Amino acid sequence: MAEASVLLEPGEEFTGYYWDVESGMLGLDERSQIGLDVYQRLGVPVPRDGGLNDLLEAVERGERPGERVGCERISRVALGNAGQSHR
Repeated sequence: MAEASVLLEPGEEFTGYYWDVESGMLGLDERSQIGLDVYQRLGVPVPRDGGLNDLLEAVERGERPGERVGCERISRVALGNAGQSHR
């Protein structure tokens, strides 16, 4: 979130958090298939309003979860350290 936060304009804020923990090599119809309980067990300190498919479905329904979409890729190495804090 730190990298995405610096891209916000003054007065802007995050309005939704859509993310998945899967390979970017998967097709769209193959993503967002794991259950909410799996995401909760991961303990990622970022809220989750849904996955990529949820975001796309909201847009197709005419909803506007936000004005812009930011996308970040996290390497497997970073995921291995996600539960650790550093000083």
